Amino acid sequence: MRTVVRKDGSAGVLILTRPQGSDAAVLQKVIFTVAEQAATRSVLKQVGDTVEVTALPNTTDRYTAAVELAAVYRLDLSTIYDHLTNLYEDITEIPASYLADLARQIEEQTRNYEVREETVEVALALVKPDKFTDVKTAGVLSSKSKTHGLRLLRRKTWPVMSVAKQLSQRKDGRRWR
Repeated sequence: MRTVVRKDGSAGVLILTRPQGSDAAVLQKVIFTVAEQAATRSVLKQVGDTVEVTALPNTTDRYTAAVELAAVYRLDLSTIYDHLTNLYEDITEIPASYLADLARQIEEQTRNYEVREETVEVALALVKPDKFTDVKTAGVLSSKSKTHGLRLLRRKTWPVMSVAKQLSQRKDGRRWR
């Protein structure tokens, strides 16, 4: 059995740095038309100039970002929120593109886990309570349960075809569903 456990002494101080990059996304608007394929492999032909459109970045507030990061990495919410407040004290909205870099920083500092493998032996005992009756049908001990099913115990001899046929029918001749 494999288990993942935290290493001893893994409670270190978390240090986050503000990710670098541009906040705005740049989109390009290009208009195409279908061109004749005389000597080119291209089906589309650009009509006009390329227009660049600057879009507002997707953002999230500090508290939502702290909740997401604390939940994923199982850290204290107030600690993460304090770090984000110190990093982004000049703005209230954090660009969503920065969350991946912040998550990478947290993961690098908190990945102090080890995998332990244990061998677990499970004892299995077959008990024949008084309620079981010896049916002598193809080497199977059976007893009707409350759910109208059969509990089966395997014996040394097991003729497969006859057991399947006999188990598919009840004593009253009707078939099981």
